[in-house]
Amino acid sequence: MLFVVGTLFWVLALVSVGRLFAVSRAKMRLPAWAWGLLILTALVLLFRPHEDIFGGEDPGSYLNSGVSYGRQGQLFYADPLLAQVPRETRSAFYYGHAGYGTTKDACLWVVNEDAAVLGPHFQPAYPLLISVATRLGKPSWSLYVVPLFTLFTALALMALAANLLAHRLSGLIAFGFYLLNPLILWHGRCARPEIIAGFFAFAGLALLLLAHHGGQVRARSRWPACNAMRSIAGRLDILLGALCIGAAPLFHITAWYLALPAAMAIALVILRGRTDFLPYPLAALAMWLVFYGEIRFITDYYKVRIFFEAVLRYWPFWVLALAGLAVISVTVSRVQQQCNAASPPQDAAAEPKSVGGWLATALALISLLFFMTVYFNRAGIGSFVFVARRIPNFIFLTDWQTFANMVSRPMGLLIMVGWVIWLIGPRSRRDERIVLALTVFPAMALAGT
Repeated sequence: MLFVVGTLFWVLALVSVGRLFAVSRAKMRLPAWAWGLLILTALVLLFRPHEDIFGGEDPGSYLNSGVSYGRQGQLFYADPLLAQVPRETRSAFYYGHAGYGTTKDACLWVVNEDAAVLGPHFQPAYPLLISVATRLGKPSWSLYVVPLFTLFTALALMALAANLLAHRLSGLIAFGFYLLNPLILWHGRCARPEIIAGFFAFAGLALLLLAHHGGQVRARSRWPACNAMRSIAGRLDILLGALCIGAAPLFHITAWYLALPAAMAIALVILRGRTDFLPYPLAALAMWLVFYGEIRFITDYYKVRIFFEAVLRYWPFWVLALAGLAVISVTVSRVQQQCNAASPPQDAAAEPKSVGGWLATALALISLLFFMTVYFNRAGIGSFVFVARRIPNFIFLTDWQTFANMVSRPMGLLIMVGWVIWLIGPRSRRDERIVLALTVFPAMALAGT
């Protein structure tokens, strides 16, 4: 069963990155040798075992857990060493550090001392990917899972840039700058799940934006056959996007900072009559239930089960909300069709209306003011007191001063300039760029130290 679940994660990742790569190729029109050179360069930069892997720290814990799952074929199993040791002397074999719980090696935790049963401590999705790789190959393959997903993330960012920016090589520029970032060259090889969660988040956003733009083009197309093909491709993109964004929190809890705003953005899209996005809430709900199953039956390291069960208590409300969302979307869609039938045909090359420059500028200024306020007064602001008290493990305002020290202040200023240009830049697809920026804003604001 574990092998099947891990394989499904791999299939989702490979299908998504394959779809995005095909879109980027069509947009950028680079020769095959150029693509080969890009991939080869990425392999040289990333596919080197990381220098900082120790058993008592996160990277070593993830790697050892993944290899153990692959060997045992299950998340919970009786440790053969502890099972042979009398219960009264087993504590001598536990990890001696006072900051750790009951564990033999700071990788898997003892969940049943009487039966000497070990089980997950951290979220197991990343180790499940490792377990598939090590079962198909060698234990050393576990070192290359994160580097591969770093390459996948670069391809997802390439697709985002290629589709939202007018320049033909914008995707190539995003790909290159991401991989050449010294922080990525370090963390993109480290055995931690943040990179994988980031890939699924950005891949999901790229697929949803692709489907959204395809629906706008489809509405203005005169060819029914093209409309049908685009409709099928668009619905597949929506389904893949929903599954990717829903999978991201399974790899790292902070991906909820992006998954929740994405759900709200999709709800607004549906309310505007985009009935093709109606499968998104169902797929997102399925992934939400998978996450709840994890924290209910496997591990709740971040102590969020109380919030999920509070949501479940109001399930009739959520059923009515989903039904109302569908009814409103279908109604708005039919009204739009009637209005379009009664109005003269529009030029197929015409761009839809976009957010005005003044509003985009206001959003840019407000976000910059927030970043600067946190930069100079993070200690005075503190955390979001009520929420942080309830979920103390991962609600922290971003430490922008530490970030500036890591990337250098000139680079930090350049990033802020890029943020502003992203918001107020060319009118074409400005709406989607702004929605994307607002979706990732909570993740930027709550990245912690």
